[in-house]
Amino acid sequence: MTKPRIAFWLAAALASLAVALPVTASAPADSLAALFPGLDGWARDGKVETFLPETLYEHIDGAAENFLAYGFQQLAVQNFINDRKQALSAEIYFHATPENAFGIYGSEKPLVGDYLRVGAEGYYEEGVLNFISDAYYVKLNGFDLGPGGRETLLGLARRIAAAIGGANLPPETLNAFPAAGRVAHSERYFAGNFL
Repeated sequence: MTKPRIAFWLAAALASLAVALPVTASAPADSLAALFPGLDGWARDGKVETFLPETLYEHIDGAAENFLAYGFQQLAVQNFINDRKQALSAEIYFHATPENAFGIYGSEKPLVGDYLRVGAEGYYEEGVLNFISDAYYVKLNGFDLGPGGRETLLGLARRIAAAIGGANLPPETLNAFPAAGRVAHSERYFAGNFL
């Protein structure tokens, strides 16, 4: 098959699958703040901040439009600090569907990285651990964590994923693509304007 035919086939396949994609997720917890765990040796640094579609730009100015394109509904942010002056920041984004959460996660994940089995999928980069679970996209940042930073972030990620209690599976639609020749972690979901 020539490259234009492959691109056309892929676009047609995605268009036909898109009809079956929208699956409404359960509404977020009464407060996303309930999903932030207590952490041994860490104290909450300030109150939980909450952002809605009309105020998201106040937290991620310049990137808000991308999140809104994927059905963003609510964000909660909690900071943590310990007695060694190390800091953590946890952001929990709730999107309209698991596909939308996967879409925004996919737009930010690296093609090659340190991928982890946390939630449906996650990855770690120095000081950063991001993952998805159900219709939630979780972004964790650590500051001055030292050599134990990866394990600290992974522990926090696992506790948040458990609190979410999502299905922790990638979107079902991905199973429609053949496994042979599939490039690991290359999957993406475009909410619109694919071409």
